[in-house]
Amino acid sequence: MNLNVNYVDQIWVDFNPSRRTAAAIKITGKELQKLENGNGLYHSIIDQEKLPSAFTVDLFFGKSWKINKDFIRLNIGVNNILNNQFISNGFEQLRYDFDEKNVQKFANKYNYAYGLNYFVNIIYDINSF
Repeated sequence: MNLNVNYVDQIWVDFNPSRRTAAAIKITGKELQKLENGNGLYHSIIDQEKLPSAFTVDLFFGKSWKINKDFIRLNIGVNNILNNQFISNGFEQLRYDFDEKNVQKFANKYNYAYGLNYFVNIIYDINSF
């Protein structure tokens, strides 16, 4: 029997390089005033998104039986017992709204980890010796 606990952290969304150029952050005087007042426009364009940390718990079990000279083996595995569904990775789209500087116009895409899943494996091993 085996119990695994897996913890993941420091998962960052893959970034769009065109959002980190001078053209992407070029702003007019009015927008500059907004930026200076702390509205976060600059950081919403430039900052890379960090995904939340997560963990999973997995359980594996194996048993074998000898019948005469042969073996029957049983393996059972249950992954993500707690059914923690979390974002496993993501990316910024390679499109960007240069005119309005709207980072949500082409929102990030995410992939999610599998929830609870399992397998059962039965092997009949014939002893050829």
